[in-house]
Amino acid sequence: MALASNGIANNVFTKMKSIQEKSKQAFLIFQKLVELAKIRSTTYVAVGKYLSQIRQENKFKLIMGDDKASWSAFLATPEIKGLISNEANAYRYVAIYEKYIKELGLSEKEILGLDTVSLYLCSRSYWKCEKCNKAVYNIRSLTQLKKKFKNDKCKHDWRKHSILTKENWEEWKHKIKELSRTDLKKAIKGIDEMNCAHQWEEIPAKWKCKLCGMITNICPSK
Repeated sequence: MALASNGIANNVFTKMKSIQEKSKQAFLIFQKLVELAKIRSTTYVAVGKYLSQIRQENKFKLIMGDDKASWSAFLATPEIKGLISNEANAYRYVAIYEKYIKELGLSEKEILGLDTVSLYLCSRSYWKCEKCNKAVYNIRSLTQLKKKFKNDKCKHDWRKHSILTKENWEEWKHKIKELSRTDLKKAIKGIDEMNCAHQWEEIPAKWKCKLCGMITNICPSK
């Protein structure tokens, strides 16, 4: 019996040691992944910087040896595409560099570790009418803006405004850290679901507030 007990104990010890070794290996691999993630998170600022510089005065055309070459074509070259993955990332990295480093004068350390999509969302500008205070996002061209709202009663006086400034950076830095992308978009537009005077409209199988965009499965009138 004693021998059998010792055998069982040895098996248990061997299994535990094996698990510990595997756990140690797994943790070391995980650390390497974390280190790679940190390296990657530091490179996008540099990528944005150099892309910004090469876009100035169409320097990329000199590289491609074609005066008619487009920015999109340059970004699609194997060397650049392998660095940025897709064109959207290139625009994002450039916008982040130009807003946070070049315009606001922040150091790279101040934005490292923050979600790049959230940083990009806050880097953009928006249009606001000085007469009626209507704010519009996701439209870059003033021509498009005027065309979209040409039938409004207000004779809009559109002015461009920045979401981020040197003065409010700390406030938005906290929001970028703490909020999900969805909630950050709402914060950018000044949407407060808790204090919204909801105006509900029925959509397929759900209800949506026209003001704040909140969606519910329960009919608000019940």
